[in-house]
Order: sequence, then structure tokens, then C-alpha cells
Amino acid sequence: MSTRVDLSLFQKVELIKHSKCCLSQRHLAAKYKISKGVVFNILKRKHEYLGDYESNRRNEIKRKIKNDIGKKIDDETYA
Repeated sequence: MSTRVDLSLFQKVELIKHSKCCLSQRHLAAKYKISKGVVFNILKRKHEYLGDYESNRRNEIKRKIKNDIGKKIDDETYA
């Protein structure tokens, strides 16, 4: 089984931009070393990712944190 690959917000926005340049989902999956399903899900949620990127969220964030405790731990760990 391969290792899990989590793309940062910046990488997801890059993937979305590359998808507009006529690259297929198969090529994007190979380029970023992720599955075609992950590419599909990123493109499906592209408005959310682009909105987060334009609102100047931290680009290195890989996942949204659902509660304050997780955010506090994340801030202390990666600060």
C-alpha cells in the first residue's frame, strides 16, 4: 500500500490551474502522485479551495480543523 499524500492548499490551487490548461485528470494524478479520485474531489471542491486561497489563508494548511482544540495543537506544533 502506498503512503498517503496530503496536498497543501497552494498545491491544490496549482492543480486546479493546471486542469484549466487542458491537462487530463490522469496526467494530474501522475504529476502530483495522487489517485484520480483525489484529483476529481479537488476539482469538485475547487470553488472552496480558490476562495480559501484568495482570502489569504495559510497556504501550507493541508486540512481544515474542525474544533478549537485541534487548531490550538496545530498552532503550537507548527509555529
